[in-house]
Amino acid sequence: MTAIYKILTANRLDNGAVVYFSRGRQWTLSLDENTLSTQTESDVALTAEGEAALADRIIVEPYLIPVEIENGVPIAQSKREQIRAVGPSITSDYSQNSSAAVAAAEGLSS
Repeated sequence: MTAIYKILTANRLDNGAVVYFSRGRQWTLSLDENTLSTQTESDVALTAEGEAALADRIIVEPYLIPVEIENGVPIAQSKREQIRAVGPSITSDYSQNSSAAVAAAEGLSS
């Protein structure tokens, strides 16, 4: 059975970019370097980090997303989050994140 982890995600207030809360306690564009949570206490701590960044007007709409780890890379479980991880779907010349996330989202076309 595959373990389910959680990652804190949001959008930057200044430009709307999809961001993830990293192990370095920073917001990053990369889904590859994120804080994973498997325990309720960790969920609470991550949510508190999101609420603090919201209050500081760094991000908007923070929430936890479930991910699985494939070859050491977190892959969002929902199609919506896989698409968000790749970047806007309206233009093909924009890619903000990992090749693993791109590959996962490309598998959605079937």
